[in-house]
Amino acid sequence: MTDIRDLLGLLDDHRYTCGDVRALTLDHADSVKKKIRDLRRLEKTLRQIASRCTGGNVPECPIIDALLDPRFRVAT
Repeated sequence: MTDIRDLLGLLDDHRYTCGDVRALTLDHADSVKKKIRDLRRLEKTLRQIASRCTGGNVPECPIIDALLDPRFRVAT
């Protein structure tokens, strides 16, 4: 939302060019793309660790074990 506020802030200052608006818009689009990529990696990781669990009624949980493992990394 900060990026959108930055765009609207340009209007408040009355000192902007179309190039300024375009540059901020493209920066925001790049930021959104990175967030989407990060969320997809997180989804992949969550699905991988969920696949290790049978969902039974035992207190041992491979999902919790994976999350607590210091070697735990989000898939790339």
